Amino acid sequence: MIPKKAIITGSSTGLGESLATVFAMNGYDLVIHGRNKNKLEKVSEGIKTLGVNCSTVLGDLTASKTINLLELEALKGGGSSVLINNAADILSAYGIPFENIDDTKIDKILTTNLVSLIKLSRRIYKSFIRTGGGAIINMNSIVGLEVKATNILYGTSKWGLRGFTNSLALEAESKNIRIMGVYLTRVKTREEFTYGMDPDEVARKIYNFYAQSAETELILDDRPEEFKPNKHP
Repeated sequence: MIPKKAIITGSSTGLGESLATVFAMNGYDLVIHGRNKNKLEKVSEGIKTLGVNCSTVLGDLTASKTINLLELEALKGGGSSVLINNAADILSAYGIPFENIDDTKIDKILTTNLVSLIKLSRRIYKSFIRTGGGAIINMNSIVGLEVKATNILYGTSKWGLRGFTNSLALEAESKNIRIMGVYLTRVKTREEFTYGMDPDEVARKIYNFYAQSAETELILDDRPEEFKPNKHP
């Protein structure tokens, strides 16, 4: 029997916290991750009041140590059933012209948003093969479907994530492992955001997509029709 446990990166605040809560409300034990100890512990305490187990992993996903700790927690108690790759660097290079972006930012964004995610996914994917199945949900962005100027690095990482998601989905099909990509417009997760989708509502839609649908792609786009392209590539 596949354990009912979810690993969620970047879950000490924002949409990650909302996702952790909705999975806990549906009976999943949790492994949550973040870089702020106080916020992570606060989320963990709230999760435990819902009657499920919750362990925490503190650290930067670009560090091998953090990935190792997430793998260890995922394997405890017989394994896990869901990995949600939610952590991402969104704003480090936003609005910066390409010629002004330095090598440090290139390394940081691509490693955080793509390379680290692939490394963690490979570890958990192997455990899913051993336990007979599971699911990986990659939290992408509408930027992974559309080209945006002055957001080149973030867009590159999200187009790379789209390619990784779709390619792995083909390979995983025969192993009872479901690979999903979720494409979002802005979620109102920061005080400075004056608009955006409600994170709790988005989390519920993602859970329902995971639990009730057999599809591999979910697009949540709340923009007015005049701001949407005719079709995504």
